[in-house]
Amino acid sequence: MLALGTIINVSILWFLITLYTRSTNSAESLRETWIVVIGMTIVRLLSHLILGGILGPFTFFIELVALYFLTEKICETSRKVSLKICLWYFLISVFLGLVFRLFAS
Repeated sequence: MLALGTIINVSILWFLITLYTRSTNSAESLRETWIVVIGMTIVRLLSHLILGGILGPFTFFIELVALYFLTEKICETSRKVSLKICLWYFLISVFLGLVFRLFAS
């Protein structure tokens, strides 16, 4: 299940990064996406270790902040583009989470 989640994250981010940066080089945008995903995975691991337990639900917002800074620095995007990527990533993640929970129950 973890591998499927990673593939979904990479797919969503690759689509959003390519769409909003208007990248024509798919290899470069995929490399940037993998760097962002690995950075977010490290942030997720550290935030779950540090915040864990009661503050666990807030780790997603920490991941969004990390996504914002990673896309701004790695993909060299403007603040507006980074915010669009973060907003759409949040909305798509929430939607897919709801869909998966519906099918799981």
